[in-house]
Amino acid sequence: YYGLRPALEARDTGRERLGQMQQELVKLDKALKQGNRIRQVNTELEHKYQYLSKRLGGPETNSLFFTDIGNALANNSLQVIRMSPQTAMSKESYTELPVNLTLRGRFESLVGFLCEMKYSQYLNRIESLSIRRTDQDTLLADLTVYFSY
Repeated sequence: YYGLRPALEARDTGRERLGQMQQELVKLDKALKQGNRIRQVNTELEHKYQYLSKRLGGPETNSLFFTDIGNALANNSLQVIRMSPQTAMSKESYTELPVNLTLRGRFESLVGFLCEMKYSQYLNRIESLSIRRTDQDTLLADLTVYFSY
């Protein structure tokens, strides 16, 4: 037994190390799968971004418009039912970007949103606005806002 003891200890140490390596391989496999999923999602997002950039025109300017709209909506507690940017239209010395919106909220919130849009840092005009009541306190508003840049 005493002669085999070093060999048995080496075998046990080897088994422990093998178990540790198997656990590390499982962790690496999970990380690899997660990394592949992240790359897939990033690729999908990049394709969507490119599609929207082509459809909307200059992405830097448009993202500022959407940030402006988003801030005005959040400040006035309005829910966005639909937001659909249309194709940007080039004029002589500027470009217009129409955005169709359907919003849900209280009348006071809609008025607050329209006031914020009036004093927005970006030139805009509301082309159309229709309001309908859905219940005692809530309404739906459909509007088209043209941003100019």
